Amino acid sequence: MKLKGHHNFIVAADGGAASGKTTGAKLISKKSSIILVTSAYHMQRSKYLFEKQGFDVIPYPVDFKSSNIKVSIMSFMPDIDSLYKSSLFIRENIGRLYYKLFF
Repeated sequence: MKLKGHHNFIVAADGGAASGKTTGAKLISKKSSIILVTSAYHMQRSKYLFEKQGFDVIPYPVDFKSSNIKVSIMSFMPDIDSLYKSSLFIRENIGRLYYKLFF
């Protein structure tokens, strides 16, 4: 991807948007167009937070959660990995609801 003109880059290795803080948002003027790079899993929530700060967000999702495991009857048996994934799903959706209500 080629970028023309002057660009600001902010790296939030601490999961800034996921914690409710749009890290570096005060360093870039409002109404700026930004490219938001974050996990595809968190993109909807992160995009919402930056748009609430007044940015025109161009999403660039990465780190897609997928697998190429073949489905069998054992795929429908409970296991610890499925419980963990369900927990992540529930927490992400609680986070989305929280930000919709309070931000």
